[in-house]
Amino acid sequence: MTPSNSAARSRLYALECTEEFHRLERQASLKEYSFQEDLDDLPALTETSRAASFLDAGCGSGQGTHALSRIFPSQKIVGFDQSALRIEQARKAYPHDRIEFRVCDVLKEFPNSTDRYQGIFSRFVLQHIEQNQQLEFVRKLVNRLDAGGWLRVVDCDGLLINLSPFPEDLRESTQKIISEVGVDFLAGRKIPTFFQEAGLNQITCKVVPLVFFGENMRSEIEMMRERFRLSRPRLIETLGGAEAFETYVNSYLEAMAAPGSVVVYNKFIVTGVK
Repeated sequence: MTPSNSAARSRLYALECTEEFHRLERQASLKEYSFQEDLDDLPALTETSRAASFLDAGCGSGQGTHALSRIFPSQKIVGFDQSALRIEQARKAYPHDRIEFRVCDVLKEFPNSTDRYQGIFSRFVLQHIEQNQQLEFVRKLVNRLDAGGWLRVVDCDGLLINLSPFPEDLRESTQKIISEVGVDFLAGRKIPTFFQEAGLNQITCKVVPLVFFGENMRSEIEMMRERFRLSRPRLIETLGGAEAFETYVNSYLEAMAAPGSVVVYNKFIVTGVK
């Protein structure tokens, strides 16, 4: 299987099912995954930018788009996602006369070649883009910024791999998942370099550790259970059958639930100005 096919199939398993909308909503309701921190300290509007619009690139369930509309209460907010199903669900969940949801794959083309934005926000999207296209994705977003506009990209390092202690019997299978599923589990650390190469200025990088231990580990176990469930068809193919999949998932979740286990993801919040 080529990397491009692998990446495409890994995106479709979750984003093209009804349940993914509800998982995204539940995830965003958790303190560790709240949008609030990811949208803090955005550049203020200037007199010339008050009529500008803002974009949520890869909007998923639409909760981030809605959050942007609260921060910029007089501006137009646009949410893009490549999933028609996700856009349909977002429109129903967050109807607003200033919010427009559109089906769009940023890597292919924007719906309107003249659209420009004062600010673009993209969260947990880069990890799902094939690694040799990640810089292109950032550049396409930069190209849609007004002069002086800002781009903020948020993504994590360490999902799946930053469990300690890590079960030795799962290392080989985990490496196979990393190699074949098409999700970049170390996407966050690459964002500052992509911003530099895309020509952005005033780049800032904030790294927030998401630590799951004790009480809050239970909520992350349920999140991982859902992630595994929604990726079941792809992981069955990767791991070589349903039995191997069930064995892996059960062993991984048991390791998370073991006394003293800790999971740490590093969330990168990176902002740059054109």
